[in-house]
Amino acid sequence: VAGIMSVLASETEQLNAAVDSIYAATLDQSHWPKALERVNNILLANGTCYVRAIDDGEGVKLPEIREFGLLSRAEIGFDEYERYSKIDPRLPHFRVSTPTTIITEYDFMSDEEIDHHPFYQEFMAVHDLRYTVATVMPGQQNDMQALLVMRSPSEGPPESREMRLGTIIAAHMTRSSEIERRIAGHVTMQKMLLDSLDAVPDGLFVVQGDCRIIHANRRGRALLGGGGPLVDRESVLRPSYVRDQQLWGVMISSVAKRQAERMAAPLTMKL
Repeated sequence: VAGIMSVLASETEQLNAAVDSIYAATLDQSHWPKALERVNNILLANGTCYVRAIDDGEGVKLPEIREFGLLSRAEIGFDEYERYSKIDPRLPHFRVSTPTTIITEYDFMSDEEIDHHPFYQEFMAVHDLRYTVATVMPGQQNDMQALLVMRSPSEGPPESREMRLGTIIAAHMTRSSEIERRIAGHVTMQKMLLDSLDAVPDGLFVVQGDCRIIHANRRGRALLGGGGPLVDRESVLRPSYVRDQQLWGVMISSVAKRQAERMAAPLTMKL
């Protein structure tokens, strides 16, 4: 009993570490190798990849791939990778599968079909891969994201343990994908807003309650000292860059007075 409890505790610890890494990678792309490594290890796999596929009507394209334990597209050769992607029998089934469910080859192929399919004969076998545990995340129209965990012939097909853990990881990968999509949307909106502010011919400044300028548009940066870098380590525009110290003093006095009256959130002022 003690041995079983120890195994379960170790498994839970590995699972928690993998989930933590997935969410860390959602916020910082540099964490994806570690996240995929942990997913790969807990599912006892030979290689793991996170792919984004787009069906443009002429075939499935893979514009984004993150991998662990697998050769990259550059190492395999882009032409060869593209050629085998077109005959990958898994991709059509991924596109029509229910998001977050676990998929294996056995959902649409037999062992005999796997053995004789050119994708498995000429591509997977060369890289010591045979079995796949995959899940698809909800995406936009014609845009699909999937996590593929691949096992070698010696590791054998996924068993109930891998399917159970894969289901848990699939749920967290789906949430991660949703968070990543929302963050990307906010970044896009922020860029559009900043571009709009830069298009305004007047100088615009966002000023904190302590009178620190935390943002200026293009004209504002010019007024504060030209086109060079104007921010310090705290992303605050520094008065040392101002050419006209008298202008700075008048501006700060005006802002301080208004902030003292309002005691509110950052205000925007125009020069």
